[in-house]
Amino acid sequence: YRFQRVETDEQYLDALRLKLVEESEEAATAHSQKELISELIDITEVVDEIRKLLGITVSAMSLRRKKKLKEKGVFSKRLMMFSR
Repeated sequence: YRFQRVETDEQYLDALRLKLVEESEEAATAHSQKELISELIDITEVVDEIRKLLGITVSAMSLRRKKKLKEKGVFSKRLMMFSR
């Protein structure tokens, strides 16, 4: 591992986006529940950092989530929409 400080918010956001992809790929290939939980925690941390950086509140996300669920449905019904 190596650490590198990012100087600007734009650079930080770019780095967080890359980290989100990295963590998502690791979650997708997790071989155990313990490993998956660890990766999901990492994803949550990255999402929280992006949200804070962009000034998005938890309540704003919650409201948008509810609206999106009404528009597109929920995963609990196991209906999946893929963009590709």
